[in-house]
Amino acid sequence: MRAAGVELLFDNSRTETIGIVQALKYLPLFLYRYNAFRIKLLEKKPDLLVLVDFGFFNTRLLETASKHGIKCVYYFPPSSWRRKLGRPDALVRSDCRVITPFPWSEKILSGRGLKARYPGHPLTDIAKPSVTEKEFREEFAVSSRSAGFLPGSRKFEIDMHLPPFFGTLRLLREKHPDMTFVFAATPERADHVAKRLKAEFGNYEDLGIRLAAGRTYDVMAYSDVLFTCSGTATLEAGLIGTPMIIVYRGTGMMRFEYLFRKHSLKHDIGLPNIVLEKQVCKEFLGKAVVPEALFGEAERLLSDPELYAEKKKELAGIKRMLGPAGVVERAADAFVDLVKDY
Repeated sequence: MRAAGVELLFDNSRTETIGIVQALKYLPLFLYRYNAFRIKLLEKKPDLLVLVDFGFFNTRLLETASKHGIKCVYYFPPSSWRRKLGRPDALVRSDCRVITPFPWSEKILSGRGLKARYPGHPLTDIAKPSVTEKEFREEFAVSSRSAGFLPGSRKFEIDMHLPPFFGTLRLLREKHPDMTFVFAATPERADHVAKRLKAEFGNYEDLGIRLAAGRTYDVMAYSDVLFTCSGTATLEAGLIGTPMIIVYRGTGMMRFEYLFRKHSLKHDIGLPNIVLEKQVCKEFLGKAVVPEALFGEAERLLSDPELYAEKKKELAGIKRMLGPAGVVERAADAFVDLVKDY
């Protein structure tokens, strides 16, 4: 947004929070920023307030704006991936306009009396490789078979997932000595991942291990199997269509929180499984994230061509469900229509 010319009052991109326990660490900061933004909002009294995701923060701003006659459009309403929206009441009370990336969310919100549009999910336009498979394999010296590892974008996720990924790599390398192993990393985290690889394997490239910084979509597209941290990356990989194994290990405090909340989590956590309403991609959580289990599931996929083809066919359903290309343009058109109709 900054690159597009938007003036940023605060940048929340560095506040890495998942779950209640981690959010508490940043609560004073969020409250300070909310109050500062609220004051600015009421001073400026803009013609329109556009909110994107971040329900904890934005639903409160939404109600403030509504009380003071400021029109609102909410893009990516909170928890829109859920088949049953937990708390749409703030949206309903404020009578805001909504653009949502999931078709069932549009139906739910429209059923509550809101004017909602579903243009598709923007990742269908974005999640694509940047080079051809031949170019990728030549650039990273990738052999005929490869496994991709996506440990996450947050530092604590990387540190939690790399140890079991390293163990899985060793088991795969023992079974498939000619396989190449490619780790994806954001440019900001590439040095950290490289240090961890070097500490674990020494001259890791001699062992067929590669690090692809800023090339996540290429790793997703040109790996035979993916091991990926749960999150948006799983939906991106699902749209690209590569069979994956979804994992998540949290910090000690996050595991403590999970003990109290796991009974209320009656659905899969991987977005491909949520979208398709079935567990297409195997999930391993917490203590279940061990090398032997990850290796076993990878072998099951790699050793059974019929099963592998079935998984790819099922994943293709994500792209059909989340709309054809041109989502960003349709979202812009929906935005204009909703504002005109205010």
